[in-house]
Amino acid sequence: MPLDTPRPRGRLYFLPEGAETLRILADVGPLASPQGIAWSPDGQSLFVADYTQGIARVDVRDGAVRLLDVPQDAVVTGIDGLVWADGSLVGIQNGVRPHRVAR
Repeated sequence: MPLDTPRPRGRLYFLPEGAETLRILADVGPLASPQGIAWSPDGQSLFVADYTQGIARVDVRDGAVRLLDVPQDAVVTGIDGLVWADGSLVGIQNGVRPHRVAR
């Protein structure tokens, strides 16, 4: 593929337990730059840090993608790493100054 050809971005693949092939969980479109991924406690969703848009919840059953609602003054872009810990999401933001860890 030539360098000037737009590349598909934002596709998430999923390997269901017991499966031998990957399936597309979220196709190109709603996620521009997916980074860190964390499972929801119930295992039904993935939280995905989109570097340019914030944090999205992806339903594992149907691949529906929805950005999380956040307070208007919250900065949730620039998150590179994401983990579920002690009942909440913790993100590593290296796309903002100063770099930080945010819960």
